[in-house]
Amino acid sequence: MSIVVTISGAFGSGKSSVVHLACQLLDDLDLAIPYTTRPHMVDKRDSGFFFTSREVFELMIEREEFLEYTSVFGNYYGTPRHSLQQAKEKGKDLLIQVDDRGVAQIKQKVPDAVSILVLPGQFAGDEHIAGSTIDKKVLSRLQAASPPSQMPNYDKYDHLIVNDRLEDSANKVIEIIRSERLRRS
Repeated sequence: MSIVVTISGAFGSGKSSVVHLACQLLDDLDLAIPYTTRPHMVDKRDSGFFFTSREVFELMIEREEFLEYTSVFGNYYGTPRHSLQQAKEKGKDLLIQVDDRGVAQIKQKVPDAVSILVLPGQFAGDEHIAGSTIDKKVLSRLQAASPPSQMPNYDKYDHLIVNDRLEDSANKVIEIIRSERLRRS
């Protein structure tokens, strides 16, 4: 049984760096590669996508081939179901970098998926937040500190990680996955 782990975070939180380092450091962990309809740009960011046409993407939606998908600025982005199937076949867990809308869609399809929210280092030093399960006091402080336009739905996540140091944050992700592996074995 593969564990599905979603990681989200606001722009600038460093979530991509955390995700990639965690994948390098932990065995038996696959990273889901999303599909997109946005134009292909020639830079290193494009290595993390499968590019397709809008028509093909919409056909994939009709065939229910996505764990989640969304439209951003007129372009589709989505995590293919085959990523999970491939991870299961290889005996690996699956890490998915996605926004909070995607987390909700994945939780509907994979109810035991583990969700992690990466916060920028501005919250560093609050020992009650880093790597913890969310409680009401923490939520109140986070909501007070975040502009309403950038406030994720904190209460929809299983874990919060403050990215004050990349290596520490990646290790916290690894700790969460290892803990889930032990709990489910």
